[in-house]
Amino acid sequence: METVSEMTYKYGIEEWGEREGRDLDHARQLSYQSILQETNCHWELNGKITTIASVLDADKELPIIGSL
Repeated sequence: METVSEMTYKYGIEEWGEREGRDLDHARQLSYQSILQETNCHWELNGKITTIASVLDADKELPIIGSL
């Protein structure tokens, strides 16, 4: 959970810069919700998470993937 939260937070900083209300706690909440909703996927190498992806819209015709 903590690794996914940190990766989500770092992605947000890189993509949009610092924004009010988008701190590490916010990333934790987003990560927790995406895990509960099963819209978060991660890949591991040698037991470490190396990549994450979140499904932002599960439309079967045109899904949107974010936080890659």
